[in-house]
Amino acid sequence: MELKGKTAIITGGGRGIGKGIALALAREKCNIVVTSRNQEEVTSVIKEAEGMGSAGLGLPCDLSIEGNIQELVEKTVERFGTVDILINSAGYCKRVPFFEETMEEFKKIRFAHDC
Repeated sequence: MELKGKTAIITGGGRGIGKGIALALAREKCNIVVTSRNQEEVTSVIKEAEGMGSAGLGLPCDLSIEGNIQELVEKTVERFGTVDILINSAGYCKRVPFFEETMEEFKKIRFAHDC
């Protein structure tokens, strides 16, 4: 499949699996939009992707805030004209003993929006 020139949003793309996917897409000359709550991680991944000849946009973003999701899509379309691929790699992790976890925290983990 030809990915050159396609535009991908990678949530949780600042590290781990999300970063790996973002850089794999960059090697294929896909335009990548990387989100993470960590600005330094986003900047680093975009810099690496651009070094491979891929166009990139890094947006620090907390996806648990609905307005941030809309802004992410708007900025992506403004820069690249479209969204062709969406990789949901964001996650949420809180380490507490199971029986001490609240239902609210459990739902955050089960229905994670960002890490």
